[in-house]
Amino acid sequence: MSWRSLVLKTVSLPVLIAVVGTALSAGLAWRAHAGARAQAHAEFDRLTDQVQQEIELRFAQPLSGLRDARGTYAASREIRRGEFRAYV
Repeated sequence: MSWRSLVLKTVSLPVLIAVVGTALSAGLAWRAHAGARAQAHAEFDRLTDQVQQEIELRFAQPLSGLRDARGTYAASREIRRGEFRAYV
């Protein structure tokens, strides 16, 4: 066995182990990153839906009050200030 052959066998196994280990580490890191990104995206979607519902509710409440006030005026001939204040 030549000296070059001996060095090649001695060096190639550790290099192969290092390359395989690096590739596995990179693959697992990419998979963890993709999972974290998907989880963050799902959380963002959930929060945007929650904010959308809150905004819709905040717009609907005053509009409902205005519709009710319109109904009160339509049902009565005269509404005095005290009656309206009690309504509000």
